[in-house]
Amino acid sequence: MAYKPSDVVSANRKTQSLNEWAAELGTPVQTLLGRLKRIKPDANIADAITRPLSNRGGQNKGASHDHDVLVGDEVDRLLNAGNKSETAIRDRALIVLAYRSGLRCAEMLALMPKDIDVERGSIRVHHGKGDKSRVVAMDPGAWAQVVEWMTLRSTWPITDASPLFCTRQGGPINSRQIRAMFTRRGAKGGIAKRVHAHGMRHTMASELMAEGVNVLDIKTILGHGSVATTNTYLQQINPASALDAMRGRAWGQSVKNVVTSGRRSMPEPGWLESLRNQIGDRLMLIHDGRASEVDFRAAVLLF
Repeated sequence: MAYKPSDVVSANRKTQSLNEWAAELGTPVQTLLGRLKRIKPDANIADAITRPLSNRGGQNKGASHDHDVLVGDEVDRLLNAGNKSETAIRDRALIVLAYRSGLRCAEMLALMPKDIDVERGSIRVHHGKGDKSRVVAMDPGAWAQVVEWMTLRSTWPITDASPLFCTRQGGPINSRQIRAMFTRRGAKGGIAKRVHAHGMRHTMASELMAEGVNVLDIKTILGHGSVATTNTYLQQINPASALDAMRGRAWGQSVKNVVTSGRRSMPEPGWLESLRNQIGDRLMLIHDGRASEVDFRAAVLLF
């Protein structure tokens, strides 16, 4: 039986959703879903639900990784690093989906054919992080490669009851296979950085930010709960404003618009446009609060 975070289960004379069991154990709900997926059909689910967490954890427990973003031709090298097999076409479509839709690995592996609307160019995620649903879209170039896989998939002896990305027998693909695939392709493509599925999400977010997409739209695309999370996320993977400020400094440049004689001087022409370029979508409101033509004060509201 396939479980989802909102499913209600009973164990030790207590009945509650898997989300609530996970909160009680202090673990991500995906941990419980993984346990339930691995138990035998005739096994008692109480052990999977209530068993304490291991103190050892996996090899990456507690580890902190850089937010690796692919740049230049690295995405093309990753996509072209596969062979000519049918499974390589499937893997290429998955990479494109991660890169152009921003879906998390678990969200992609949970997709079913019915969740894909090629005509409208949209993808529905039913159980994203926090068991939230959302709809994302992709550009025509990305869709062409996903449709290529869907066309090939239709020739395999499987039905729409199998996940969108599946084995030749219609079975699910696990995240370990995806990690291995990205690592293998990254090495073959000569990419000298950590290459992984979530890194494609970072790459997409970084590119959207560079293209000037509104941070509120990026929040919706990524499926974040708040714009503060998105802003922190973007600054971690692409601190563009801070880096541009450092690159734009001139050697020996004197400080301008300093306070002299106890009075504020007026800013140079074009100061507002310059401020907007530096702050971008975080600038919500600016109020000119000068007391006189020779005095300047401004109130800036950021989110």
